[in-house]
Amino acid sequence: WRPRHHRATAHNGHQGSTLFLCDLHFITTDHPSIMVALEVTSEYSAVLLVACIIAFQCLIEGFGAGGARKTVFTKKFFETNFPELKGKYNPQGYPDMGSGKYSQKLSFDHWLLFNNAQRVHYNFIEHLTLIITVLLVSGIFFPKYALWAGIAYSIGRVLYGLGYKNGGASARVPGALILDVSLVSLFGMAVYGTFQAAGGVAGLKVLVLP
Repeated sequence: WRPRHHRATAHNGHQGSTLFLCDLHFITTDHPSIMVALEVTSEYSAVLLVACIIAFQCLIEGFGAGGARKTVFTKKFFETNFPELKGKYNPQGYPDMGSGKYSQKLSFDHWLLFNNAQRVHYNFIEHLTLIITVLLVSGIFFPKYALWAGIAYSIGRVLYGLGYKNGGASARVPGALILDVSLVSLFGMAVYGTFQAAGGVAGLKVLVLP
């Protein structure tokens, strides 16, 4: 049996700049052997770095929400409001996520502090899959633009969190605007890049029509 080799190369739009290089080796036996080599350019490596930074930011916001939890759900709080528990409670107030039985006993200031921090973290989690996906996909086709859009998103996240936790929901707007513009830009680049890579309208016709 002779192995059949197939080499697939994808370019990022710049002459001589290869993003992915794959060598696939197929052997005509019951157990095909596939060998894949991956080459990543320095431009795309920077995009990957920004993706890692954004993921790390989400982790940090989780610590921030945990800090707010420790501030409001203290030992004194439980002894005063829930003496019947007799110490049989989670010291950080779990599973209350801001609107449960424990939170009903919080003062308004503490309730607001806790829920603002929770909301910052939740919003990050809600968008994390989307931003990472469009950042990595758009970076294949437009690495420089994707890099700067990713950096803008990261900065927007910082402003969003600081504004929300220190000034309430209305103070999140500047950061939210940066987030939205960055996200829409990355989404547009990802869709356009994949559409063109698929051959445009003609390519899609070949794939869809019999």
